[in-house]
Amino acid sequence: YEIHSLSFTSLHPHYLFGGSSKGHVVLWDTRSNSSPIAVTFPSLNSHNMPITYLKIVGDSSRNTLTSVSLDGRVCMWNIDDLKHPVASVVIYSSHVASMSMSLTA
Repeated sequence: YEIHSLSFTSLHPHYLFGGSSKGHVVLWDTRSNSSPIAVTFPSLNSHNMPITYLKIVGDSSRNTLTSVSLDGRVCMWNIDDLKHPVASVVIYSSHVASMSMSLTA
């Protein structure tokens, strides 16, 4: 995996989260071998471009991984189940931006 962003938290001291160039969230457990223990699945609600930002938010009873990608999408992930995002919103669309630029030009 070509990794563009990394994140870790004291809430899960053995976990290292990576954001890949293909839009996958990759999870490693530093106590095990070098292979990832989880990788997100592609879907309509997940990233399809490089992930540029990862942040774990929450407290010891509940925490979520937030990711931001060049596709303009923000996803929130359940750290215990990275199959699909629990929430996803597009905050920027290059298609909408190029349409608005051409309308104002």
